[in-house]
Amino acid sequence: SGPALPSSIFVDASAEPPGRQASNWLLAHPDASASGNPLAVQGPQLGYYLPAIVKMMHMKTPDWEFQGISVPGLALYGLIGRTPHYAWSLTSANQDVRDVYVEILCDPEGGTPTRTSRHYLFNGECIAFETFDAGVIGDTQIRYPVSVHGPVIGTATVAGEPVALARKRSTFGFDGHNLAALRAMTQGEARTPERFFEAANKFGFTFNWGYANRDTIAYFGSGRLPMRPPGLDRRLPTIGTGEYEWEGLLTLEKHPHASGHPSGRLLNWNNQAAPGWMHGDSTLFGAHHRVELFDKWPARAELHDVVGIMNRAATEDTNSPVWEVVLRKLECSEAPTPLAAEVVGILHQWVDEDAPLLDADEDGNYDHPGAMIARNLWGDVQGAVLGPVLGPVTADGVRLRGIDRASIVDKDLRSNMGEDVKGPFRVAYCGAGDAAQCCEDLWMAIATRSDELAAGNGDDPSEWRTEGRRTGFTPGLIPETFRATNRPTYQHVIEFARNPD
Repeated sequence: SGPALPSSIFVDASAEPPGRQASNWLLAHPDASASGNPLAVQGPQLGYYLPAIVKMMHMKTPDWEFQGISVPGLALYGLIGRTPHYAWSLTSANQDVRDVYVEILCDPEGGTPTRTSRHYLFNGECIAFETFDAGVIGDTQIRYPVSVHGPVIGTATVAGEPVALARKRSTFGFDGHNLAALRAMTQGEARTPERFFEAANKFGFTFNWGYANRDTIAYFGSGRLPMRPPGLDRRLPTIGTGEYEWEGLLTLEKHPHASGHPSGRLLNWNNQAAPGWMHGDSTLFGAHHRVELFDKWPARAELHDVVGIMNRAATEDTNSPVWEVVLRKLECSEAPTPLAAEVVGILHQWVDEDAPLLDADEDGNYDHPGAMIARNLWGDVQGAVLGPVLGPVTADGVRLRGIDRASIVDKDLRSNMGEDVKGPFRVAYCGAGDAAQCCEDLWMAIATRSDELAAGNGDDPSEWRTEGRRTGFTPGLIPETFRATNRPTYQHVIEFARNPD
């Protein structure tokens, strides 16, 4: 009830979900370390704030010691950091801890329900929604109905009948329980991977935990992860009449976790928790993962190697592995124009140099022309690949959601070239599956865009430049900006001396 909500509190529901995350960690096992010691480079992407949203801490008692970061005003325990025997950090995991339930509306008096009905069916009874008072925004009192599953987030119709949509979240009411995990980590109770798993499993929020102690490295995917009834498709809303309720939480053993790795390394950059693991509704992973940029490892790494791998990836175009696939496909024929050939040659050079997004001379533009070419050609490459199938849909203004388009381009082109792919698509996109047509479409898209770029930027593509991305402080109290990189804002760099045998 009450007056309409001010428009300033609404967001565009059709817009792409926010996806700017840069938390990462890189861990090397002693077997992959030049010194024979575990190595760790770890940090969260917290943005730049004034005042800061975390602070450095050094806590010491007769029984335990911690160094790291915590939240000002809530610094009971450390959030990310190290003890004398181990270190840990977190990246956002976006595990699936929420479901939307369809509440079938009813009238306890036997009448016909409407969208404004105050009752719904659950376990064979017509029960009333509760009302939650969320306080005041401006002059508006915010109240909304709540079912046994959670707050009502909207209404809809099913077969013409009105229903309410309620969102259930496994962590609702359990937020304070996370302190148990942070307490155990801060006070030195996680000196082995097994003890680390037990501590991290107490954390209800969904994070990827990276861990290194004096002997090994480990990983755990935390969260209060619900067990759904068999046969339920959790990508779709669930009937809320009581037959499809959660059946408890996944046990520790069912969470993604690992102690060590055959490669000697554990790497994370907000990527998929484990092969085949399904994340939340807005986080669908495809073939392309940003963590692929953590490459070019020596057989045995030194600590500065790990820092360098992270830093190089921070200024590398995240689509560079996909550009490698595009460039392989373009070997299918000669370029249709000399300019297109020159443009693709620059792209080859740029990708070979790790697709840098650097403004070393601080003139405001990225130094390499490949950055400008890739930025302007990426949409055309996507259009050439996806157009034969999805062109009519996107032409009608329909926005697509699902796995990212880079992953579709990556897998579809590899399939088009006859390469082995895991989980091939049922639909062939580029050239509608015709390899020669795909080749022609890609080259024509590049040639057309190259001509347009030359008309606006000159005939020499080696001179083309594009403005570099910059960032600043939130909420904007400091007006200055600085060159942006795709990396954590706080990091610790750790090498633990091995325990004596």
